[in-house]
Amino acid sequence: MKKLLILCFWALALTTQAQNSTLNRIAEKQGTSFSVGLVIRNLPDSLRLLEAEFRTSTSRLKKFSTADGSIQRVSDTLYVFKFSNQDTRTYYGRGTWQVEIQTALTGARKTDVFNYEIYASITGAASTAPVNNSGYTYLFPLTFTTVSVSMGEVIANLPIINGESIANALFTKVDKVAGYSLSQNNYSNAAKAIVDAVTGNLATKLNITDTVPLLRKTTAAGVYVAKVAGQSLLLDAERTKLAGIATGATANSTDSQLRDRSTHTGAQAISTVTGLQTALNVKVAFVQVNTYADMLALGTPSVLTEITVLTDSNKSLNNTIYKWWPSGKRIWIAAVDDN
Repeated sequence: MKKLLILCFWALALTTQAQNSTLNRIAEKQGTSFSVGLVIRNLPDSLRLLEAEFRTSTSRLKKFSTADGSIQRVSDTLYVFKFSNQDTRTYYGRGTWQVEIQTALTGARKTDVFNYEIYASITGAASTAPVNNSGYTYLFPLTFTTVSVSMGEVIANLPIINGESIANALFTKVDKVAGYSLSQNNYSNAAKAIVDAVTGNLATKLNITDTVPLLRKTTAAGVYVAKVAGQSLLLDAERTKLAGIATGATANSTDSQLRDRSTHTGAQAISTVTGLQTALNVKVAFVQVNTYADMLALGTPSVLTEITVLTDSNKSLNNTIYKWWPSGKRIWIAAVDDN
């Protein structure tokens, strides 16, 4: 059986330090003054408000409260209020009185209803008996007690809200289990099976002891291995290749554009073209100079060259023709004088 602890307010048997020790009531003569001490036991938390109200059969006679200072705090457990002789002089008769205590935890709690009686005075003379903190005319112990009730008793008295019994709503709820949480999503066995399957597949591909489980794909399709200490997701050769590419290289050109000769600029040395120099060496170049001296000034050519000398002082002829090889060999072929 579940138990729910409820703080209840209960006034126990009345004890006094003066007369009327066997009666749960206050009885005084008209025109007398007296003091009432309230002993609060087992207060669950700090006191917010303490009030005592005296009523006749038709109206309130007098109210004492800590709010206006008419109830004085003597200690954490003892509070006192006083009736003056003027209070009792103008009234006599019977009535009831009750105490209310307010705390943050319990809210406002009231005691049972007690009786009081002010007897009519024949002489009307006021009492001169002293009232002080060490001798209260009446002393009432007011005790908070803990009452254990069954959960069924509590739920049976719960109200109905929005057409639904709170008792029924409570009994359809799932108890909270330590170490588990609840959410608005339904986690079915089928959903759990899917998660278990994914977890199993990952376990075969991961080295779960690696503190940095980065993956690197190998050449085998779909095969992943655990990250190797000191290595990244790229192989060393791949990382070197990428490092050799200049920032922004070919960023705006396609492969076809890069191969198009019309887009090339600058000069290219003959030696960088394979076989070009050999092909040029078997070709004949044709040169015309004015004099034999001009031909010698050309120097040994890089390719076989046929040179026409317009005024050849070496042969004393005009329009002579020479052939000059890159090896330095030079021969005279003919002369044509058409002047």
